[in-house]
Amino acid sequence: MPAAWAFLLLLLLAGAAAAQPSEGADPEPFVLEPLLLPPPGTEAVYYIEEFFSQLVLEQDGFFLLAPPDSMEEMSLAAVVAHYTVLEPDPEDGRPRVLVRAVAFDPEYGDLLYWLGWQATYAFTENGAVWAGGDPVPAEYEDVVNPDWLADWSLLAPQDAPYGPVRAGDQWEGAAHLDIEELADMFSEVDVSASGRFLGPVGEPDGAENAVGVTETMRGRAAGLMELGEGLYAQVDFDVEGEQLYVLVPGSLPHGMTGLVTGVMEFVVGPESGAPAGVEGVVAMSMYYDLYVEQVDAGLFPWWALDESGGEQEFNGLIGDLAFREFALLTEGRPAAGVLGAWSDELTDGTYADFYEFVGEAGRRVFIEMRSSDLDAYLFLLDRDGNVLAADDDGAGGVDARIDYTLPYSGSYVVIANTFFPGESGLYTLELTWGEPPGVDFERAVELIELLASGRTVHPGELDELERLLEQLLEHIRSRR
Repeated sequence: MPAAWAFLLLLLLAGAAAAQPSEGADPEPFVLEPLLLPPPGTEAVYYIEEFFSQLVLEQDGFFLLAPPDSMEEMSLAAVVAHYTVLEPDPEDGRPRVLVRAVAFDPEYGDLLYWLGWQATYAFTENGAVWAGGDPVPAEYEDVVNPDWLADWSLLAPQDAPYGPVRAGDQWEGAAHLDIEELADMFSEVDVSASGRFLGPVGEPDGAENAVGVTETMRGRAAGLMELGEGLYAQVDFDVEGEQLYVLVPGSLPHGMTGLVTGVMEFVVGPESGAPAGVEGVVAMSMYYDLYVEQVDAGLFPWWALDESGGEQEFNGLIGDLAFREFALLTEGRPAAGVLGAWSDELTDGTYADFYEFVGEAGRRVFIEMRSSDLDAYLFLLDRDGNVLAADDDGAGGVDARIDYTLPYSGSYVVIANTFFPGESGLYTLELTWGEPPGVDFERAVELIELLASGRTVHPGELDELERLLEQLLEHIRSRR
């Protein structure tokens, strides 16, 4: 159980025990609504973190044709978000929330202030949908979207506990398996859920009259998934989950934690109607964790958003990068500079110097900025002004370091910057190259011979050969 889960569970249980009404008392019921929105004008600031992983546990037969990493996925995203409940849409009456969000790096505890968005979300029967403002990148869409406020119960709508409840009330029924990508796959679903209203939980972080709601689910789903034209896999999914909500009467929720885990098995063979001789099994673990906690309103970094509330655009600050020339940064020749009032200035009030270098796709580059006068901050951009990487203290102390594998061959821009506005002083900047990626020559030869033999080559093998040939070309270039 993650530490955040354990902490909140202890808080809820301790608070519920401490806040039990005296014998004979008949407290007013709390009304659970399907949409956790208070009156327009209500505001709150949240730290929101989402983690997802999908890992291969077992793989054999037909599924060995696909490299394990092609089926695996892992992502971690976090934001600090300011919610404002708006008046309903004047045209269709849909409830709305204005979300201002700035990305956060949970691994290093750094605010990624160059990634900020302001967007309006409307609540429909399908949850929260984007209704205007800044487009949010796919990797941050789930943590910026306030969908956790809508249809929040793990139970299907007909069994959900919406309505008046009192401390100790319990409920159970069919679970609502809200996984869009899998909805059409399962023909058999046997997943149940149950919940309990904990009642008062004290005043976590000053939230008056807070109450707790906990729910769990567990079960199995099965069905057929089409892998290719006429080829199907039998899918079995064992899933379980739990969530805790801390609600505050007349206000936005104080927070929530939600966890879903499971094992999904794909079987190709007679049971899935596969042709004779085509058999295989792959089993994968799935883990999804969402954590939302209300934080002090003063922690929201308003300075990270420009006047329109949108993402900071470097091209808009310094002109078109494609037509600017910068000092050349090369390996073995560290650059020395001085940041101050004579330097370029970003919208957050920090000074910046710009450099460029040329690199090959697949090469690993290390960039270090060191200074005894200021808190160093580094950006790596492409020539279109898109931020590829950034770092604050990666080189230790207040020095910055970027470790990045280049996605294309061509020119890149490095920004030597400071963490705090107005800082000035001397710094050094150094670029070094990592070793070119290794090439599995034996596997490349094996696939080339298979292709030359005229035998059937699986699409996954063609993709693998293409990657190996790209690595081989890069290896040849690096040896010149």
